Amino acid sequence: MAGMKTIVVIVLVVMRGCVPLEPFGGKRIPPEEAAKAAASLANDECEEHYKRRPFSPENYEPVFRDNRWRWGKFDPAGIHGYSAEVSFKKDGSHPKVEVFFSSDALEPDSGREDLIEWKWRQILPPERLYPPIC
Repeated sequence: MAGMKTIVVIVLVVMRGCVPLEPFGGKRIPPEEAAKAAASLANDECEEHYKRRPFSPENYEPVFRDNRWRWGKFDPAGIHGYSAEVSFKKDGSHPKVEVFFSSDALEPDSGREDLIEWKWRQILPPERLYPPIC
């Protein structure tokens, strides 16, 4: 009978090893961990497209809704024009990441004065941008 118990245990271990494990064992991660993971995902995506890592976990409050963590929002006045929307399942799996850049939020200290001037040139005719000196 002892030999039978050993065989059953070995079979269960081998079968469990064949099932893909979720990152946190299917459990809901705490809000602090959700915020850290979301900021990291947003920074990775932003760095890939814009060569910047502007996000920190404190930028947005993580919200758990519809069995997914959600962090961030589209925000034209975001951190130097950058904002992000990140969501993933309760355990951190299946992430969806969107990063946005809005030139409306450019500030003179952002190092992108060339884009600010270009934007105004698109809106105002040259005579309004540089009025004649009398």
